[in-house]
Amino acid sequence: LSSQFEDLEKYQSEETMEKIEKSFKKAMESRRYKRDVEDFVNQRVSMASTMGQSSFQNKDFKTAFSAFASAYELQNMIDQGEEGIKSNAIVSARNYIDTLKKQEKNEEAIEFIETASEMFPKNSDIAIQGVNISLDMGDLEKAEKFFNAAAEADPENKALFSTMGSIYLSSADKGYAELQKMKITDEGYPEKAEEVEKLYTKAENNLKQALEIDPKYLDASYNLGVLYLGRGQKIEQRAKQMDYNDPSYERTMKKSEQMYKNAIAPLETYIEQDPNNAGVLQVLFQVHRRAGNTDKAIEYKKRYEEAKAQ
Repeated sequence: LSSQFEDLEKYQSEETMEKIEKSFKKAMESRRYKRDVEDFVNQRVSMASTMGQSSFQNKDFKTAFSAFASAYELQNMIDQGEEGIKSNAIVSARNYIDTLKKQEKNEEAIEFIETASEMFPKNSDIAIQGVNISLDMGDLEKAEKFFNAAAEADPENKALFSTMGSIYLSSADKGYAELQKMKITDEGYPEKAEEVEKLYTKAENNLKQALEIDPKYLDASYNLGVLYLGRGQKIEQRAKQMDYNDPSYERTMKKSEQMYKNAIAPLETYIEQDPNNAGVLQVLFQVHRRAGNTDKAIEYKKRYEEAKAQ
């Protein structure tokens, strides 16, 4: 059986597969050769599927994935791809990735995920695994690449956008803390400041995207409110360090106030669904007070005190 699978593997090079696909398409146009092509494909698919099942049972998930993926690719050449074989390939891939993670072979896992993602670009599960492992490795750039692939494959996945928004927010806050330790005249300060702003923007955009998919999504509502609150506090702090005669002082304070106002809507969406959350009620009291909404601030302060007393 293994020698038969080695025979199948010779069809896996990109150049060879392109030639075979062209030949198949031409042959499939002829009634005379159509059956021959289908028989050829069915034989190799059967051989690969058998190898895949055997390998999976023996926990050789890498070989199982290769076998099932090859079978599916051959079927697709004659427009007969079976979802069952595709599903077997994906399950094998996930098991192999889990095995590599347990063995702490993250680099090897990333290489495999890149290969598997090329073969199944519309599968978000594999790409999400790439996001998680890249983050474990501290590689935000690579995580972002996998995230983009996952988002393209599953554009209605609110949890995906919310999670990535939270990751960007955490990275932005970390970058901001590093920036605070630098002087504005230090080398690299402008680049670091620009990087932090981009991270906050990415966090905001992804959290808002999650809320476009589900306007009442709790995680995204909370984190977007926290983002705006934090931004308001940081900008206000920057303004307080300015001279009152600084021409940008007024503009900076207004920007801070706007951030506090922006925090209100997502946090009120959250509190509608979790009305006795003392922490969020306290934040709503703070943002309404800072935004100048006195009546609302008093209302949320009262609700906060009641919730805290329970």
